[in-house]
Amino acid sequence: MSTKIIAAMKTCFLIWLALVIKAEAAEFHVKKYGAKADGKTDDAKAIMSAWKEACQSKDKSTVVIGGGTYLAGPLTFNGPCKAPISMKVQGTIKAPTDVNKLKSQDGWVIFHGINALTLSGGGAFDGQGELAWKQNDCAKTGKCSSLPIPVIGVTVKNCVFTNTMNGVRVKTWPASPSGVASNLHFEDITMNNVSTPVLIDQGYCPYGNCQSEIPSKIKISDVRFKNIHGTSATQVAVQLVCSKGIPCTNVEVGDINLKYNGQGDATSTCENVQPKLTGKLVPQPCTTKPSKPS
Repeated sequence: MSTKIIAAMKTCFLIWLALVIKAEAAEFHVKKYGAKADGKTDDAKAIMSAWKEACQSKDKSTVVIGGGTYLAGPLTFNGPCKAPISMKVQGTIKAPTDVNKLKSQDGWVIFHGINALTLSGGGAFDGQGELAWKQNDCAKTGKCSSLPIPVIGVTVKNCVFTNTMNGVRVKTWPASPSGVASNLHFEDITMNNVSTPVLIDQGYCPYGNCQSEIPSKIKISDVRFKNIHGTSATQVAVQLVCSKGIPCTNVEVGDINLKYNGQGDATSTCENVQPKLTGKLVPQPCTTKPSKPS
C-alpha cells in the first residue's frame, strides 16, 4: 500500500474521530465549579456558573449534577443558549427552607427562554414543601404573588411517582388572570400509590377562600397524557376539570392503566373538556360526574 494511500486513510480517520468527538455533548460538571454536594453548603453559585458556561458553548453541552445533595435556590436557568443543551441530574437538588430566600423570583427553579431543553439523570428535586409551608400562609390568606404566565412546551417523561399527593398535574386558581398553558406532555410514567395520578384542576382552592364563582381565565390546550400506569391511592385516578369559561382543548389521554389501592375500581371524571382517547384505558375516562374541585 502506497504512502499516499496510508496518509489519506489516516487523515480520513482523524476527521471521522473529530466528528464523533464533536457530536458528543461536552459535559460541565458542577463539582468542578465548586459545588460541595453535602446538603449544607449553598451550591447555587457553582450550579449557575456551570450553566452559564455550558449555555455559551457553540457545541451541544450537558450540565452534570452528579451524586450527592445540593442545597441551592433560587435558581434561574436563562436562555437562549448557543447550541442544544441538556441537564443531567443524578443527585438531589434541595430547596432552602427559608422562603424569604425565594422572594427574588416567582419560584424556586425556573427554566426560561431555552429551546429544546432535555432534563434527565434519574435524580430528584426536593422542594422541602412541608417545612416551607409552615412558614408561608399565602394559600390560607389568599395573598399570594402571581405566577409567571404563559407556560408553553413542557415535557415530563420516564418518571416514577411514589406516595405523592398528586401525580402529573396542571392546576389554576379560580378568578386567575388571563394566560395560556399549552404543549404539555406527560409520558411513560409509573405511579406507586399516588393520589389522583392524572389531574387537570382549574378550580384549585385548597382552603375555600377563593372566588370560586369566577372561572379561571387560563386557556389550557395541547395536553397529552400517555402511557401512565401503576396504582392510585384515591378512587378517582383520572380527573380532568377544566374552566367553564375557557374549556380545555386538544387534550389526549392514551394508554392509561391505573388500579385503585382500595375496594372497587378506579374511576375517572371530566368537566368542560372532551378528551381524545387512544389505546387501552383503565379507567375509562369521563365515566363519573366530577365532585367539587379541591
